[in-house]
Amino acid sequence: MIVRVTLIGRNCAPFYAVDQAQLQEIGTTLFSQSLDRFGQDRLLKAMNVAETEDAAALRESGAAFWCPLQRAYLNSLRMRGLIGRQR
Repeated sequence: MIVRVTLIGRNCAPFYAVDQAQLQEIGTTLFSQSLDRFGQDRLLKAMNVAETEDAAALRESGAAFWCPLQRAYLNSLRMRGLIGRQR
């Protein structure tokens, strides 16, 4: 999720209104909690794997298609409003 919110912030803003502050807060909070729970080495390895997978999916489908999927995913987690209206 840390990687995903970062990618959303970077790649969805041209297409959708995104709540950058909230995305940043979520990413920072999750990073801190994960660092405490798993340690730096495990966390960074997991983030590298997630970055590779998520970035590939983003490149493959394109941001215009990937971003609405992320909005639906976040909404399913009751994290509504992070990705807003289309620009």
